[in-house]
Amino acid sequence: MKKIFLAALLVAGGIAAFNYVSSGRLGTHGMAAQSPEEKQVANLESRLQEAESELSQASRSAGLAGIDTTADAEVAVRKINQVESEATALKNRVKEQALTDRLDKVVAEAERIKR
Repeated sequence: MKKIFLAALLVAGGIAAFNYVSSGRLGTHGMAAQSPEEKQVANLESRLQEAESELSQASRSAGLAGIDTTADAEVAVRKINQVESEATALKNRVKEQALTDRLDKVVAEAERIKR
């Protein structure tokens, strides 16, 4: 009986961990279908994180090796500007307050990164 309970607990933990990694949400509710707007917001958030990572990588490369990485930084800033404009446009179409708040955070984060 203990082994069955332990196996069920392990499976539930695995499902919760998978959902957390794939959707950023804890629990099994991540298995429910997201609305198209939620998917777009999540996509914008991940694209912004990637662009921020690219920008900081370009800064590190320039500082450490003295390599000219202005093109890499410029591409990253363009991506940040693109995410910011898409977030602003999506914010005007979204009715849900939680998504609007997330989009406000995306825009604010993009502005912070560009400074």
